[in-house]
Amino acid sequence: MRVIKHLPILSLQEAVYGLLEKGQTAQVYRAVPPHAEKSPYITIGLCTVKPEDTKEEALWNCTLAIDIWSTGAGAGNIIEADSADTAGGSAPGTQIAEQAKKIYEAVDDISYLMTKYGDRIAVDGYKVLDVEVEQSETFPTSDLGYHATVSVRYQLIDK
Repeated sequence: MRVIKHLPILSLQEAVYGLLEKGQTAQVYRAVPPHAEKSPYITIGLCTVKPEDTKEEALWNCTLAIDIWSTGAGAGNIIEADSADTAGGSAPGTQIAEQAKKIYEAVDDISYLMTKYGDRIAVDGYKVLDVEVEQSETFPTSDLGYHATVSVRYQLIDK
C-alpha cells in the first residue's frame, strides 16, 4: 500500500479556475457568492478523486463539477426560439426562458474549453494525461433561475 501525502484537489481546481477565467465571458467565482453582480456565473463545485496505483506511478481519476448559475432576475423573460436556435434542441416557435438559453450557451462554452484546452493546463505537482466531459445537467431552480452542472473527468499522474 502506498502512503498518500497529497491529493490533487486544490491544484486541479486552481488550474481549471484559471482556464475558466481566461476562456469564459461569465464571471467565475471560487464559491457561490451571496449576491452575484451578473448572471449567469460559474463556480467549481464537487470534486471526487480516486487514486489508482500502478507498479511505478500514482494515477488519479478526478471528476470535477463545474456549476453554472442564473438568478431569477430575467429568468422569466420569454423569448421565441427561431429556426437557427439550437439551445436545448428547441424547435422553431418554442418558448424558452432567456436565462435557460444563457445557461445552455455557457455549458457549450465550458465543454469546448475543457475538451480543447483542458489537457494543456498546468496542475501543480501533476501531469494531465486525459480530459473528458462526462455529462451535463440543466434544470430550473426554485428562485425562477436555472442551474447547470458540467462534470469533467481528469486523469492525472504524479510528476
